[in-house]
This record gives sequence, C-alpha cells and structure tokens, in this order.
Amino acid sequence: MQKVETGAEAGAKAGVEGQIAAAICRELGVSRPHVESVVRLLDEGNTIPFLARYRKEQTGGLDEEVLRAIRQRLEYLRSLADRRAEVIRLIDEQGALTPEIAQALEAATTLQRVDDIYRPFRPKRRTRRHSPGARPGTAGCLAHVATGDGRSAAAGRRIRGC
Repeated sequence: MQKVETGAEAGAKAGVEGQIAAAICRELGVSRPHVESVVRLLDEGNTIPFLARYRKEQTGGLDEEVLRAIRQRLEYLRSLADRRAEVIRLIDEQGALTPEIAQALEAATTLQRVDDIYRPFRPKRRTRRHSPGARPGTAGCLAHVATGDGRSAAAGRRIRGC
C-alpha cells in the first residue's frame, strides 16, 4: 500500500530537495540548474554513463566523476534528511522536543551529529534478568549431570559454560 502525500508533505519534500540541490551546488561548484537536472534524471532511473554520453545538453557536459559525486552526495543528504525527520518525530513522541533541539537537528550536517543529538532520548535497552550466577543454557548441562544419563560428573564440568 503506497502512502499518498498531502500538500504540506509534498511542499516540505520540495523544500528539502531544494536545500539538497543548493548544498550540492556549494560543495561541488556545479550550477544549480545542472544539479537539479541531474537529480531529476537520476530519479527517473537513468545511469551515470547514459547521462554522461547522451544527456550532455541537460547536464551541462559534466563528466562521469562529477555525476557520481552528485549521486553520492544526493544519496547521503537524502538519508540525512530522512534520519533527521525520524529523530524529530521520535523525540516529539516522547514530548521532549524543544525549539533548541529542533534547531540543533536542523543545523546538523552529518548522520553522526544527528545520532549524537538523539542519543540522550534513545530508549534504554531492556534485558532479561537471570538468577545470580546462572547463565542461559546451563540448565541443560546440569540436567545431564544430575540425571546420570551416561555422563560422568567430570564430563559435565568439561563442557564450557557448565
């Protein structure tokens, strides 16, 4: 089942895509119309060699190396935007989202920074408690020794974990 985007979601997505295109322009020194064209062509499923050979007029004659760099940054920045939105949603569900946290997340430029901001809000892992001194899997070893099913007590002690 595909999710249908609302007008607000589509507008927000377009804004994020515009920010991504602007960031790629700054980082790689490529004009914005060419970056937007490359992004559109990549989203349509075109390959880098195809773009470099047959879509030179739309890409401004960019070579394969620059096209690959654009694709790599596009993938990273999209994953960063997705992770940022997910972290904002998770913190907001906890009721702990403040304007300062939202601003720090929006300013984060790496996935590592987003995860660092989220770390204090991450739910703690819950582990099962075992009785003191007992380890998982030892009950079977002790049962063999206790029942005397052909093993000696010394053989039971040689088994690791028993």
